[in-house]
Amino acid sequence: MSLHRQLVLLITGLLLVLLAGICLLSVHNSRDYLQQQMHVHAQDTATSLGLSASKPLAEGDLALVQTMVDAIFDRGDFQDITIRNRAGEVVIRRNANTPPHRAPGWFVSWLHISPEPGISEMSYAWRVEGTVRIQSDRNRAIQILWDGTRQTFTLFLAVGVVSWIVVLLIVRAILRPLRTLEAQAEAICNKDFTGQQPLP
Repeated sequence: MSLHRQLVLLITGLLLVLLAGICLLSVHNSRDYLQQQMHVHAQDTATSLGLSASKPLAEGDLALVQTMVDAIFDRGDFQDITIRNRAGEVVIRRNANTPPHRAPGWFVSWLHISPEPGISEMSYAWRVEGTVRIQSDRNRAIQILWDGTRQTFTLFLAVGVVSWIVVLLIVRAILRPLRTLEAQAEAICNKDFTGQQPLP
């Protein structure tokens, strides 16, 4: 195998490894960041809802509690909101039938995103009246990550192709004098002692 081909294969392999490594690192960092932000958002919302709905829940005003839950749930950021009373019975629950994401199955199973829910106690007059549990919408995060991964891969693929072409041209220019010397050596082996101008 010629030196030119060896260099081209080596540079191609390095570019592919670099592209794959950067894409994997980018996706994993984005997944971890999204999971953390979704948990923080769910926890903050659970704490806020727990504080504001504790008094109506203690007074038995479930209509007002339902209104508060609906106002938060209709924003579309959450998969499930569940409020339980002191006995642990479900008093109010809203669950979203979100449309399926457009990401392929292999990506979803490989990504394995599972944000932790936000849980908060609902207390009024120094007595625990119940708990609220809020689960963020996982499908939305998967769709965001899938779109971001496709854009990142497309960008790095374009940059990789351009870089590969530039490096290929540079290697060809660097090895041109070596090919000239090779041709001169072959000519000497064939008893052709014609001078070479200009010398590399």
